[in-house]
Amino acid sequence: MDAVYFLHQENPPTWASVKHANLGMERTSRGKFEGGDALWEESRLGTYADSEIRLVEIQEKLCSEEEKAFDQCHHLAEEHEALLEEWWFKSKASYPDIFYFLCIDKLLVCCPENHFGSDCKPCLGGLVNPCSGHGQCKGGGTRKGSGLCRCDLGYNGELCEKCKIGYYNDTSVNGSWQCTKCDVSCKGHCREAGPKGCEVCADGYYYSIELGCVGKSSYFDLFLF
Repeated sequence: MDAVYFLHQENPPTWASVKHANLGMERTSRGKFEGGDALWEESRLGTYADSEIRLVEIQEKLCSEEEKAFDQCHHLAEEHEALLEEWWFKSKASYPDIFYFLCIDKLLVCCPENHFGSDCKPCLGGLVNPCSGHGQCKGGGTRKGSGLCRCDLGYNGELCEKCKIGYYNDTSVNGSWQCTKCDVSCKGHCREAGPKGCEVCADGYYYSIELGCVGKSSYFDLFLF
């Protein structure tokens, strides 16, 4: 799960800095001590990978990519500096991703992906495919929200498992299903794509056995030939 969610729970404009902390880990992953004798420094000070020098370098650039709330980002980084150091020196091996250590376990601000609420309960529909893959879990990834599904356009039902009126169950896409909008000539439900899939024709359209729901001019043209 992207650590950006952590910062967005406590202070929406600035919580991207936890993501930047992870990016800092990547940027410095191949680094080493600078200076005349790196081998001597590592033998006396320990490896660069777990050094305080590397932590300082990460902290210095922690908010460098936060354009909209640079000052707030620095304030929050200073506020949680002790926890950041605890993670770096004592818990990094157990928590490779700072998001889980800081946001979920220590500050109790976030939940794992597809969990919600104060107890981090699973979202409706299960952890693998909540809301049938056609909606968003309300409060997912946070300690807030109801866990109910907010369905994507065209879907409804408790688990977003149905199509709204004006959409039909389309199974032609990669063997899966999705709700696709009915043709403009349809009123209400339809069975498939195009004018022939309409159950009822929309106002201004007439039903033809050959063509389905067609406009007035097209309908009367059928009788001229």
